[in-house]
Amino acid sequence: MKRILLCLIFSVLLNQIRAQTFTERVKTKADTLQVYAMYQPKETATKSPVIFLFDPLGRAKLAVENFRPVADQFGFTIFASYNVKNGPLGISLNAANAMIQDAFSRFSIDPNQLFLAGFSGGARLATEIADRAEVKGVFAAGAGFNQTPSARPRYPLVLAVGTQDFNYIELQQLGKQLQQSKANYFLTTFNGTHAWPPAEVLIIGFHYLLNASDGKPLAAEFLGTSTGTERLERLRILTQQKGDRLYADEFKNLQRTLSTQIKQDSISQLKEAELRNKLGEAMTAVIFNREEQMKDISWWNMQETAIRTIEKVDSLSAKRLRSYAVSFGITEAANASNMKHFDRSLSLLTIAEVFDKHNIGLLYARARTEMQLDHSNEALTYLEKAVKEGLKFSIVEKEPLFEALRTKKRYLALLQNK
Repeated sequence: MKRILLCLIFSVLLNQIRAQTFTERVKTKADTLQVYAMYQPKETATKSPVIFLFDPLGRAKLAVENFRPVADQFGFTIFASYNVKNGPLGISLNAANAMIQDAFSRFSIDPNQLFLAGFSGGARLATEIADRAEVKGVFAAGAGFNQTPSARPRYPLVLAVGTQDFNYIELQQLGKQLQQSKANYFLTTFNGTHAWPPAEVLIIGFHYLLNASDGKPLAAEFLGTSTGTERLERLRILTQQKGDRLYADEFKNLQRTLSTQIKQDSISQLKEAELRNKLGEAMTAVIFNREEQMKDISWWNMQETAIRTIEKVDSLSAKRLRSYAVSFGITEAANASNMKHFDRSLSLLTIAEVFDKHNIGLLYARARTEMQLDHSNEALTYLEKAVKEGLKFSIVEKEPLFEALRTKKRYLALLQNK
């Protein structure tokens, strides 16, 4: 009897596994260099709704794995391109188009139930595509639009951002603009940095998008266990539902309770945005080699001092500002190196180091740039720092730029201690 029961359980589980389809690499028929990952939670008699995902680093497998809970709960088939990456917009648009066309030619998915989702540069790509095509909704994490929209978006939009994300202020300000234009949007925050949101945030976001795109009222579970300004945002949406006054009193009471905090947050965000813009403008002067606008290292040290002052009253704001400066520096230094502007790359990394002397990615980028400038001793110094902070030495061993260092004593010492 026990053996029969076990066989039945195994059979059910096997059927469930068979019903799910995950394919890590699918080459498009038109161009085998265009590759994407896909996941279908179950086979259905009807065409399934679809989400196309865009990760800024081409991490298609990661994006699909993140969205599997969404697919499982709502029945989506999901796709993510390996070719979509930060860089020229045209390249990513072509990659997205190749994936979308191939997916519709191969799989039973519904063109009338098409959603887009992206993170960071992938979010900007998602809104760019949505502004050009007909979509049911967009989930944008860690970023919004390439340019501030001149008109209200035609589609429901979810903005999700971590409280330590360097783009936090951008999305907060975008949320206010969307509210003024009476757009169909939901701004949700989570405890985290610049990253894809956790599963529960993705699920609540698509709970909103599915209802908003079909004009259906949201149920009580949309509120969940949210508190503070997050709950206020969800109550705002519920009270705006046509003819729904159920949550109006709670919304007004909570708005009154949080009024002082909201006012203080608004002032703090304006100050953060002002300093962020100042940092961005000064770094842009380095990027375009505008010597008359460039700042010396003492000016950058003064900005770090200003951030330390902010840190005493708002540690999250300070983290976001430092993260912004470091991320901006690393990204633009890489772009400068790709264009053979190695001195410019070094300047950007030197600036970024003012704000974080322990960032592994920054230290490693500095080591690579020093090698590109034939500064082998300096490159070794930054490799030593990066390894000390936790860089895996296997990454160093695979980097051709460090070939000239392989026989040096300091390199061999790093190799022995890996």
